[in-house]
Amino acid sequence: MIYLSQPQYIEAVLKKFGLQDCNPSNTPSDMAVILKKNEENKNEDTQDIPYHEAISSLMYLMLCTRPDIANPMIKL
Repeated sequence: MIYLSQPQYIEAVLKKFGLQDCNPSNTPSDMAVILKKNEENKNEDTQDIPYHEAISSLMYLMLCTRPDIANPMIKL
């Protein structure tokens, strides 16, 4: 049996995008949630995060060792 894990990569991605203090969740997402773009209340904290780069980092993680985050990634 081969066991793959990438905790250092996950920590590096969180630090890179300033999300190291975020709250973890046991379940990645609720499939009933519909995400909508919020044009009214733009948060200055999230404007500094390059969206494409963050999604690419999560896609790599999903494809290599974390297939459990596939459903939330489809929504993003």
